[in-house]
Amino acid sequence: MRDPLSRKVLHALNTDAQLSAKEVAQRLRVRPYRVSYAERMLRERYGLVSIPFINYGRLGIVSYLIFFSLRSGERRSAVLEAILAHPRVGWLGELAGCFEFGCAFLATDVRQVGDFFESICNRCGEVFTNRQIVPRLTFEWFGRRYLAPSAKQSRSLKYTSRDEAVSLDKLDIAILAAVGSTGVDSVKDVAQRVGVPYPTAVRRVRALEGLGVIEGYFASVNPEVLNREAYRILVQTGTSSRKAANAIRSIAEGDPRATFYVECLGPWEFELGWELESARELTEITGMISASLARHGVQMQVLNELCDLRWTFFPSPEIAALPRFPSFA
Repeated sequence: MRDPLSRKVLHALNTDAQLSAKEVAQRLRVRPYRVSYAERMLRERYGLVSIPFINYGRLGIVSYLIFFSLRSGERRSAVLEAILAHPRVGWLGELAGCFEFGCAFLATDVRQVGDFFESICNRCGEVFTNRQIVPRLTFEWFGRRYLAPSAKQSRSLKYTSRDEAVSLDKLDIAILAAVGSTGVDSVKDVAQRVGVPYPTAVRRVRALEGLGVIEGYFASVNPEVLNREAYRILVQTGTSSRKAANAIRSIAEGDPRATFYVECLGPWEFELGWELESARELTEITGMISASLARHGVQMQVLNELCDLRWTFFPSPEIAALPRFPSFA
């Protein structure tokens, strides 16, 4: 994507994708018709879509990140098909590095993760190797600030597992499922997909926004069309120090190449997303992380995201219908 205006428009919609063409034009100080044309080209050529950022914490859901490799053999395809078909899988990606695949599993109890693996192993046998699982405690999306690094940065979008859960009905869930996978162009589009009158769709979407279930909207395109490669850096510090967390988040917040920051609980404490022009930049980035935590024994794993086999913020209405286990103090 070489057109400067298209990059600026995409940057303006970065974490505020519901802005009108007039509002974007005012920010960029250009005519609205030029913004409208740029948006149309971004949709047609680069698959631009507005995705709602859903706060899992408000739904009582925890995103478990699972990295794994598979044994060689004919069952590999069957395993991937079973994972893709599961209603709680929000992301499945092919990776290069110490793991072959990554998966985001949305659960209301950790035992659902165990049931997930048990069902696959019962069907396909013991096929997993080098498997690691961590719950995400906090997820913060910065977006693609590198599109216009000198421009004023828009707000980040964030959720935490500590947020208080709210109760939704079947229509709310249907709306989230309808927009969480393919995005949304307008509330009119939501009404058509779910099959409800437009005023009802407006009222329900605004209520979901007011409750903080939909934190905002971000503009999504494939990073390959931006001539970037996506990487994840997993960081283990061996400390629960808030100072260490602040130092790592500060690096991600201050570098426009960083797209997201995650706090985890498990084999690694932090997960950082980066979109880079060259893998050579990784040396600089890992050096910054090591220097910021010089007093700690930092360990890092770097994963290259080769392709997404599935990606959605809200995989299926069934996710809300699956049982919640009782909690035990």
